Amino acid sequence: MIKTPTYLINELSNINIGPNERIKDFNFRFNKKLNKAPTASRPGEDVCVDWYISVVPSSMVMFVDRAGK
Repeated sequence: MIKTPTYLINELSNINIGPNERIKDFNFRFNKKLNKAPTASRPGEDVCVDWYISVVPSSMVMFVDRAGK
């Protein structure tokens, strides 16, 4: 099955962290999905950070630094 850019972005926007998934493994999956989307179709960095923060446990969110990227 060929995945369209819209499908890939939708997949990324709906990503969730597993209940026992390590943050390292989630980061790998998140970045893998992000990198599959064509550069021209990717949402802005702020949107990606918001998606990421929305699914990462609140105890880990404090380590996400928007300014430091």
